[in-house]
Parts: sequence; C-alpha cells; structure tokens
Amino acid sequence: MSVAEAARRGKASEQSISTWKRQFLEGGKAGLGEGGKPGVNPRERAMLDEIEELKAAHRRWQQRERQGRPVKGPWPSPARDRVEPAAIADADRFPA
Repeated sequence: MSVAEAARRGKASEQSISTWKRQFLEGGKAGLGEGGKPGVNPRERAMLDEIEELKAAHRRWQQRERQGRPVKGPWPSPARDRVEPAAIADADRFPA
C-alpha cells in the first residue's frame, strides 16, 4: 500500500503516515509511542486523558441534576455565598 493510499484510508496527512512508518521501522511498536494513536506524544495523551475525566465529571453532574440531587463539584463555594450573610448583617447594623 502506498503512503498516499494509507493517508486517504487513515484520514491523516501523508507526512504523518511517513513519520509513523519510519518510527515503526526504526523501533517497532515501541517506536510509535505508548499505545493509543500512533505518534501521540505524552503531553497530548495527558490532555486527552483530562478531557475524558472532565466528560465523565460532566455526565455525573448532569445525572445528579436530572435526579434533583444537589450538584457538587471540586470547586469552592462562590465568595458571594460567604459574603452575603455578612453584608446583610452589616446593612442591619448600619442602615443607610
């Protein structure tokens, strides 16, 4: 199979196919990287993993919302929630 045909079938550029071919010929499967798509670098792999983690968290959030359960997250409560009671107390003590 030619590089051009492989590129068409794999929906990748001819340059990418040539690079992957060279990496494979030089180092076998290990030359292509640590699993996943051929040539995916560690930074891109970490980003893809983070995207999957965020998608899973979003699905959990949506499920809790559909069930009417309070939605929690790994983020701190908004500052407004902490400041509002203090602002009301100050307003009561010092009317305009």
